[in-house]
Amino acid sequence: MKAITTFLIVIFLSSFSYNAISQTVNLGGKIWWDLNDNGIIETGEWNAEWIGVTLYQDNDDNGIADAGFTPLNISTDGNGNYMFTGLAAGKYFTKVDAGWSHYKTTTYGGDPDNNVVADNNGHVQNNSDFIIKSETITLEPGTEPDGSGATNTNTNNTLRMGMWKSNGLGDLVWADNNGNGLQEAGEPGLPGVTIYLKNSAGSVLATTTTDAQGKFYFYDPMMYGTNDYELEFVPPIGYITTLSNTGSDDEKDNDMIDGKITNMNVPQGRWDHSFDAGFKPGNILPLTLLSFTASLKTDNVDLKWVTTNEVNVNYIALEKSIDGKNYNDIAMLLSNNNGSEKNYYQYTDSINTKIEGNYYYRLRTVNNNGSATLSEVKSIRITKPSTETLNIVTYPNPVVNEININIPTSWQNKKIVYSIYAVNGALIKQITVANSNKTFTQYIANLPVGIYIISVQNDAKTLTQRIVKQ
Repeated sequence: MKAITTFLIVIFLSSFSYNAISQTVNLGGKIWWDLNDNGIIETGEWNAEWIGVTLYQDNDDNGIADAGFTPLNISTDGNGNYMFTGLAAGKYFTKVDAGWSHYKTTTYGGDPDNNVVADNNGHVQNNSDFIIKSETITLEPGTEPDGSGATNTNTNNTLRMGMWKSNGLGDLVWADNNGNGLQEAGEPGLPGVTIYLKNSAGSVLATTTTDAQGKFYFYDPMMYGTNDYELEFVPPIGYITTLSNTGSDDEKDNDMIDGKITNMNVPQGRWDHSFDAGFKPGNILPLTLLSFTASLKTDNVDLKWVTTNEVNVNYIALEKSIDGKNYNDIAMLLSNNNGSEKNYYQYTDSINTKIEGNYYYRLRTVNNNGSATLSEVKSIRITKPSTETLNIVTYPNPVVNEININIPTSWQNKKIVYSIYAVNGALIKQITVANSNKTFTQYIANLPVGIYIISVQNDAKTLTQRIVKQ
């Protein structure tokens, strides 16, 4: 009888141990670099490896960690995945140490209890330490989705967070079917449109094309050492630019003028989704416009265009605007109607180049039946010449230990290359600063006594000064 009692106790204890283990749950997910900031894990986006994740219990769901629970720490693996195991049923939230200058995805996937596998659950971020926090997720044994399609498990693998670095810009290129410059229902995005990211001097920094939905982005352009950009769009075949800046919502209208969006500033820590470009389809000239250019001269704008296939064309009007919306005719040229031969046209428009402003030009081709079509717009911008004297100031000079280099105001907050050369031209030291302050200090106490050349380079411009090392 004693042996039977012992046997029953062993069975009871084994059953108790099994039930206790089966009541624990696991919580995991993925941290990834959300390159286009759309809050969805997509092909081509990078895994965030070795990112610290901390788990807190919050059973009263007030956003504050429960005092009786010791936070758990873990790091993502090489695929950006993490998993906390052996948790009691209850409510939890996580914090992710994104690291300096890494920001949460701005597109939020909603309450983590929706158990969507591929969305972003990063809810708030403290930008002083870059910690990203999720909302509370409720865990219950036997009811959790493990991310593979199974829904009645003890593992929830859907708490995922997207991040990006420094800054980003982009949005949409779309077909503006009615030509009003506004994104509206039924107007699709244009895929495969080529876009150039340029700095304020017009140099190409990067190139991309729109995706199947007409979306585009440039990720972390801070790597190019500037916050000031412009975008240039290559018109797709059969399309010309539409009206610009016609709506009150900057994220829903066409920002492009003459194929470009200029004077863009995207500061660190911001992802700007407001840069959109609209192209009007089917508005093709009743002739072939081979070229149309506008060039600023000393006191005028030189306008030239070349056509061919002029058939049944009455005249070509050259229109001018100072606001990009209201145009007036400044010239009217009769068509040659000479079929496939080339036709060369030129017009000189006198302007006051001492006054800042914008000038916009376009061609209106009028057929013999009275119908008219418009060309793309060419723009000229007049700016006041800079009165700043470009030079650098070095002090003290002569110098013993440290040389201070002051750069021009217009060069500050830009990518600057500082170099020290010997008088024979040999490079001794060089350092690149992505966002340079007014004063840069260089330690040169270890240089031999002699004469040296300080060189400061901003884009294609270089300023130099001699110093004496004592």
